[in-house]
Amino acid sequence: MFSSQNPWQDASRAYQMAPEDIQAMVQLAAKYGPVNLMFFLRSLGESCRRPKHLWGMVRIGSSPPREIKSSDSPMIQANPSVTSIVTASTPRKAIECTMCFVEGIVVGFSRKSDFKKHLQNFHHTNTLWVCQYAGCPLTFDFEKAYVAHVKSCHTDIHLPPNKARVDLCPQLVFACGFRGCKDRVFEASSEDEAKTLRDKYFDHVAKHFDMGFCVAEWEYYTQIQNLLRQEAVKDMWKQCVWQKSIRNALRWQPRSSADLKRLLECRHLYDTSRLLHWAWTLGGEPFRSSNLDAPELPQALNAL
Repeated sequence: MFSSQNPWQDASRAYQMAPEDIQAMVQLAAKYGPVNLMFFLRSLGESCRRPKHLWGMVRIGSSPPREIKSSDSPMIQANPSVTSIVTASTPRKAIECTMCFVEGIVVGFSRKSDFKKHLQNFHHTNTLWVCQYAGCPLTFDFEKAYVAHVKSCHTDIHLPPNKARVDLCPQLVFACGFRGCKDRVFEASSEDEAKTLRDKYFDHVAKHFDMGFCVAEWEYYTQIQNLLRQEAVKDMWKQCVWQKSIRNALRWQPRSSADLKRLLECRHLYDTSRLLHWAWTLGGEPFRSSNLDAPELPQALNAL
């Protein structure tokens, strides 16, 4: 269905910070606080999302989810089991947040209960904070990131967080991103079932660390591949890209594929053919680069 190409070679590289750069980061963290520094770095653009792509997933008439307070966050709370930012002299924790990892942020935990609480409070809230500043396309996964963005980029106007909060449709599909995982996708038939399944998914991810996995083995594009293995799309996806080696060579990036991921997680599949063609586009050149935004969402998907 889609034109075939040779599998792309993974050109991604990991760069190690120079000692003088690490020292500069440590000094900035000491001056402004590691949390403020982390949110500022996040606001520079790596976490940007295009809110206009997500309006079809906005939930109308729903009650807002529980407000996330700073005291609920293992990154803000004085909790010895959590490492919110890692330096050369900071030991790594046994468990690290996989969702933060794909954004270039290291958040570590000694206890699985803290890790699961972090996932629940920050990464699976069915909520976004959409910047209200005219012309700004950014949205954020949790309130503190939005507040830091406004303070650093839009100091000329008051933009209260409660005006930026948007509730989305519930997540019904949960996919593992650990390399080689066999129990790859968890699907709920209803919102009520999703609440129970979400906890099962959290346990599944945490169990990988018990099995000796490290956070570096979590791959964003593997998570997208597993979302495409959900029952409603997996057969058509194989027909569209029939050669397995080509499917496995696709490399989705958080910056360009965040909306695709959300559509798959919410099971917004009303025009499956267009959705899969968009997935094919975002997994290949040039969008495999981590610096590119997503192309315009196809009109048929924008109307969801």
